Formats: sequence, C-alpha cells, structure tokens
Amino acid sequence: MRQRVADQPSVEFRRLGQTELSRVAEIDRSERINVLYDQHGTQLIARRGDWSASAWDPDGHGEHSVEAKVRELQHHVDHGGVALGALASGRLVGIGVVVPHLQPGIAQLAFLHVRAPLRATGIGSRLSEQLEQIARTVGDSDMVVSATPSENTVRFYLGRGFQPMAEPLAELFELEPEDVHMRKILSRRSLCDAWTRHRNRVDAHGIPPVDRLGAGGYDATTSGASSATHLEQRRRVGKPCAGSARRHEPHHRPSQASPFPGQALCWTT
Repeated sequence: MRQRVADQPSVEFRRLGQTELSRVAEIDRSERINVLYDQHGTQLIARRGDWSASAWDPDGHGEHSVEAKVRELQHHVDHGGVALGALASGRLVGIGVVVPHLQPGIAQLAFLHVRAPLRATGIGSRLSEQLEQIARTVGDSDMVVSATPSENTVRFYLGRGFQPMAEPLAELFELEPEDVHMRKILSRRSLCDAWTRHRNRVDAHGIPPVDRLGAGGYDATTSGASSATHLEQRRRVGKPCAGSARRHEPHHRPSQASPFPGQALCWTT
C-alpha cells in the first residue's frame, strides 16, 4: 500500500520479513527531549530536563545499539509478532511491531519508531493504525503499550486514543518500570478516529465545525516508542511484579489544565 504523506515522497507500508529486520539500522532515532513524564496510576507528572537521545550505536553491543534493536525485533516476531515497515525512496523510514494475544484479548504495540526527519508527517499514525487493525482482525479488543516517557511519544499515544493504565500489566511493568503504560480499547471507535471523520465531513460538505469530541483529533508522529529492552530481558516476561501497586499510588501536586481532556498532566520543577 502506497500513500503520499504531506510533501514527502510516496511512502509504502508493508509487512517486513525476518531478513529485513536488520534494516532498523536505517532509522535515525535521535531526539531532543526536554520533558519526561512520571506515571502515578492514571496521572502523568511532567518534569523538565535534558534527556536527549542519540542515534542507535551501529557498532556496539549495548542496550541502545542496532544489534540490540535487531534482537528485540526478532524476539517479537519469533513470538508471533507482525512487523510493518514504512519505506520511502527505497529506505526504511518507519517500523512498528504488534504482538497479538499477549494476554487473552490484549495485543501489545511492542515497537514503533520513525526516522527523525520524517516525524510529525503521519507515518507513525499510519503504522499505528495498521497495527491496531491487525490486532482487531485476530480478535484482540485491547492494545497496550509501554511508551518511552518523552513528551512527544506520550502525546502521540494520547492522540491515538491510548489512556494511562491505573494498573499496568505486571510482565511489561517489570521490564520497563520507567515507561508510561497505556491501553487503548480497539472494539469501539476511538475519539481520535471519530473526530478525524467529523473533520473530513466538515471539509467535504461545509458543515459548521462543532467540536463535541474534545481533543481526540490530536495527530502527531512518534519519535520513539515502547520497549528498549534487549532479548535477555524479554525472556523474563511472565514473572510477577512486586511493588507495582505501590509505585502507582497517586501522590502528586495538583495538576495544571491538561491539553487532553481526562488526562492530568502535572508539572514539577
């Protein structure tokens, strides 16, 4: 499937084979990060700083190396995951993985990255949309993600209709305790999708815009998403997560007004 995204070259979205997973090296995941979110149940508390991320190490063997990313992708695919790629001019510019049936009825959006120069062009949204459809097709009604807690990533998933979980899945929290753990209901239309359809109807027929859906139409493209964990850590999935409830008890300052209705986004200094 080909789609022209903004003023960029035509982008092809297709399934990736095992031998193509090493092409993740073509993704520039670098990002300037000035805000991170701490999660306390459904509350997200923002803190400022400099946590900027560099590109994956092409030669090393550590957690943030290309080698580790390839192992992670292979692990997901070996355990039933489906990898989709976005390609422009023959180059991989985005990649995402969904793992159906992580638990009964629950799929995991396990990996989602878009090349730095092409973020906020709709590629991440289109990949996420297709991964969600795969999960629906195989019978999952919910999707979870353990998202990198950077501002761009968290806002991307909120805009896609994901909500912070009061209690994350124990196996994912154990692997990524610092991530923002979110869930989306797939069995009904999200506010984001409904608002997009409403906006398109306004554009096509000149119907006066009446926003009855809040901020569900927010659409950005992720700078990086869930797990940065290598294969050895993934083998720990399924162990109980001691103390997760304590971490997620609400203890925070009163929140400022949130750009997303229903989300308490707080600031700390």
